Amino acid sequence: MVLLGLDFQQILSLDEKHQVLQSNVWLKMVCFATQIKKTNLCI
Repeated sequence: MVLLGLDFQQILSLDEKHQVLQSNVWLKMVCFATQIKKTNLCI
């Protein structure tokens, strides 16, 4: 099982007319592996 999260750091720009948001974010990933095999690894 893999949990993913997104942590907003900063809004760089916002174009309301075209509905475009540019931002800096951190992607968080946590991997829970109960049975790890050579072909089934979390990166």
